[in-house]
Amino acid sequence: MYCEALCNIGVIYKKNGELERAVYYYRMALVVNPNFYIAKHNLSIAYTDLGTRVKNEGKSKEAIAFYKKALFYNSQYSDAYYNLGVAYGENKKYERAVTFYELAIQFNPRSVSYTHLRAHETPE
Repeated sequence: MYCEALCNIGVIYKKNGELERAVYYYRMALVVNPNFYIAKHNLSIAYTDLGTRVKNEGKSKEAIAFYKKALFYNSQYSDAYYNLGVAYGENKKYERAVTFYELAIQFNPRSVSYTHLRAHETPE
C-alpha cells in the first residue's frame, strides 16, 4: 500500500468534514511509513479540528485530549497549543492557558490573533 494514497484518502474525508474517517486513513498511512511527515501533520490538524468540534459541544476535557493527541504527531503545531490555551482558559486554569498561548506564539510568532488575544487576557 502506498502511504501517500492513504494520506490522500484522509484528505478527501477531511475536506468532506468526516474527521474520524480522515484520522483513520492518516493513521493507516503512518502504519505503512511511520516517518511520513505529511500524514503526521494532517493528523495533527484533524485532531485539532476534532478537539474544536467537541469543545464547541461543551466537552472541554475531551477537547484537551484531542489537542494533546495533535501535539503528539506534531509538537510544533501552534494551532493545537493555541486551542489548549483557549480550553484551559475556559476552565479557569489560567496559568496553563498562558503557558499554551506562549507556546503558540513561540511556534508561530507572526500570528496576529495569538498576540492580540494574549494582550487582552494578560492581567493589568
